[in-house]
Amino acid sequence: MTTSPKETKTENPAVFITGANGGIGREFVRLYAEAGWDLLLSGRDKSRLGQIASQYRPGIKVLILDGNINESMIVDRNGFLAHLYKVKHLILCHGDHNTGAFADATWPAILSELSTNTLASIQIIYSVYSTMREQRRGTIIHMNSVAGKRYAPGEAIYSSSKHAMAGFLQTLRPEAKQYK
Repeated sequence: MTTSPKETKTENPAVFITGANGGIGREFVRLYAEAGWDLLLSGRDKSRLGQIASQYRPGIKVLILDGNINESMIVDRNGFLAHLYKVKHLILCHGDHNTGAFADATWPAILSELSTNTLASIQIIYSVYSTMREQRRGTIIHMNSVAGKRYAPGEAIYSSSKHAMAGFLQTLRPEAKQYK
């Protein structure tokens, strides 16, 4: 069942999952739906998200988010939704890996990869962080890559985007502990 923000607030705990179309993101959708959580889902293919969402039992509210994950409006919209649904868990599974060797990459491809892997992740965390802080609870899971710890030849942009997120999250962790 797909709901809109105009409907009543949820009684179930809510999770916001990005990259929910496939892979580990889709697996998180299944696990949380089976546990009775309401789902806020984001992914590249809205129709596929609808198919995924339709597989789960009645009583689970599913909200499918429109728009490119790199759009700046996502901060305000998701902040509103996080507050409305009292998001308790945020799971970031989205990502982009298409540049390859730095010398062969185009500038638009570099910007897209950095924006998706780093800036969009930080924007989404920012959009739900205040609600989690007000609730004095919340869990943020970011599915990073070993490329955030080690580099591989030909992976300069991808590795740097993952390294940036690892550094951001390691720095945010002690800051967030004060709100527990």
